[in-house]
Amino acid sequence: MARLKNGILGGFSGTIGPVVGASYNGKDYMRSRADSAKRKAKKAKSPAQAKFKVASELMSSLLPVLKITCKQHNDKWTPQKYISLLMETCITGDHPNIAIDYSKLPVAKGRLPTVPGARIAQEGSQLVFTWTPNGQKGSARCFDKAVLITHKPGDLITRFEIPGATRNDGKAAFNISRWWVGVHETYIVFTDEHGKESSPGVYVGRIEIKDL
Repeated sequence: MARLKNGILGGFSGTIGPVVGASYNGKDYMRSRADSAKRKAKKAKSPAQAKFKVASELMSSLLPVLKITCKQHNDKWTPQKYISLLMETCITGDHPNIAIDYSKLPVAKGRLPTVPGARIAQEGSQLVFTWTPNGQKGSARCFDKAVLITHKPGDLITRFEIPGATRNDGKAAFNISRWWVGVHETYIVFTDEHGKESSPGVYVGRIEIKDL
């Protein structure tokens, strides 16, 4: 309801039909009322904007490890290109039901071979990664180094470790603390001994870290 300040010929405060009245510094103003549909449209995110926000936050979390696991492609992998890749490969659904398929998350890019039989388990205060050694097959080298990666979706925290284990060791451990309690998605990547080339990432699986 509008309020007349100085009779019918004076200014008014409030809303009358499509007109809004107000005053500022002693002067009266009138403006057209914003359309409610337009106001709602401004508040609502388009599906593309919502997915872009999810992809941007995920990329920011992964950036430190990508600088190692995508080193040979760093000149080609701009943040914008990686965000587009995330939206194409692992981000599904539409706002507000957007989801991430972590089994398809591209944590590395390269030509080195991956490893078969990768598994994850918690052993006390360690996450233990195991895999089948394959250092004598094709272009795989026995001295390729393992890069262990964990991503905690609930906090958008990505951690990685290069423990010194090689492709032929078949096992490597990641020390953890009570701050790690919760669900993690895990991956393993191999780089050459000079850290210049890498393998694609292998999704090892989801694990819930219990109280330590």
